[in-house]
Amino acid sequence: MDEQQLSLPELFLTTNRLLHRYHRVQRHKEEGFDPRQGQGRILALLKKADNLTQKELAYLLNIRQQSLGELLRKLEQGGYITREPSQKDKRAMMIRLTEKGKALEFQEFDFKEVFSCLNEAEQEQMAQYLERISNHLREMLQDTEEPLDLGPRRCRPDHHRGPLGPRPRPLPKDSFGEDEE
Repeated sequence: MDEQQLSLPELFLTTNRLLHRYHRVQRHKEEGFDPRQGQGRILALLKKADNLTQKELAYLLNIRQQSLGELLRKLEQGGYITREPSQKDKRAMMIRLTEKGKALEFQEFDFKEVFSCLNEAEQEQMAQYLERISNHLREMLQDTEEPLDLGPRRCRPDHHRGPLGPRPRPLPKDSFGEDEE
């Protein structure tokens, strides 16, 4: 193997990063929202159940209210939502889609162009390889504490606490089993 040639894991990771970048570029080029992340998740949920409180949205999306507040601010500035005090409870903010938000159509991102450099047989073979690797990884991870097939990391209930899961809490001093004097 040449020094300049990437190893198989390096190629795989590089391709993964490039796919994410391609997806981001396409989304921004078309000024679309991805219903699986960020502001797009909020808009997709409001399209299904408009007129929710900020607290309800935070619960349904499984994100902190502070994080949600920043996303809502951007959506409000863009003219996609309005925030108004609730008639029942003035402390609660009701989130509603504007006409612009209701008219928004989510775009499905088509990756066919990415794989057009492969013919149909090569695409099928690649799919079989990736499926075999995924199944092998599932078997390898089966006995770990990490749940399998979580989807994107942002869907994890503990994602907001840190990239590797919840941060451990320090133990109280008296819990180390030391004898008191």
